[in-house]
Formats: sequence, C-alpha cells, structure tokens
Amino acid sequence: KNPFATVRVLHAHPEWENVRVWQLGEALEESFAVEAREWEEREPRYRWPGSQSRGEVIDWLCQSAATVNSSWMEGGANAVTEAILIGTPVLASRVEGNIGLLGEGYGGFFEPGDEAGLAGLIGRLRSDPAVRETLRVQVEARQELFRREREVAAWREVVAGLVS
Repeated sequence: KNPFATVRVLHAHPEWENVRVWQLGEALEESFAVEAREWEEREPRYRWPGSQSRGEVIDWLCQSAATVNSSWMEGGANAVTEAILIGTPVLASRVEGNIGLLGEGYGGFFEPGDEAGLAGLIGRLRSDPAVRETLRVQVEARQELFRREREVAAWREVVAGLVS
C-alpha cells in the first residue's frame, strides 16, 4: 500500500485550493492512524474519517470527482470496483489488479510510486472537464463486467464445470 501518496501530492500543490482529500478506511496499523492524524494537522484540505460502512463509502464515491488507488503492487481494491459501478473516475497505480479492473488502455493510470504522475493526473482532472468526462466514460464502459447477474452466471458456469 501507499496510503499517503495523495495527501503528499496535495500538500505539494497549495495552489489547488479547491481540491480536498478524504481518506476512507480503518487504520490497519497504529502507525497509519498516527500519520493520518499528523497529516490532518498539517494539511487542512485532508481529512481521515476512518472506517466507513459500505453505504457510506458509496455516498463518498457518488460525491467525489475521482478516487485514487495508489497501491504499490496489489491493486484490485473493492473501492475501485465500487467506483466503476457508480461511474466515478479512478486514478490508479498501474499494477495488475487495477489494470485487470480498469483495462489496459484506461487513461487514469500512473506508475506505482510516481507522485509526479499522480499530480499530473489530478492537475488535468481539475483543469480540464474533458479529462474527467473521458475517464467517466471509460469507467462506465467497464460496468457490465461487474454486474451481479454476470458474476452469478460466471460462478454457475464454474460450478457446473466442476460437477460434470
């Protein structure tokens, strides 16, 4: 994981007065909670509301211009799938899990650990409405892959193959 990449990028760009970052999720280690609280004190545009229910996460995603998944390697987070289903653009590190969810040609990728690349994406997203619209269209094109009906049918096919 690379949980503080987005707030570091935000902090490096004080001119982005209208950009806000809310980091959702429980602290898996106490050091994460400590660092999140330190960032809240240093950066007024950053907030860590902590653990949220699935419904609360969906509400946040519906209100967001974009979500960021900055993983170093694993990617493929549930939040990325939820964002896809909602139609919220995703800025994601180019790792296997994210590529599998968003597609190889997705326009919102940055290299893992490349905070300048993430900053470039955020900068373009905030200054050019066409960038957000392009990412939204690309995300919506992936929605069918994650529909419940499609997943149920795929599982039925797998189970039928095992039984026969």
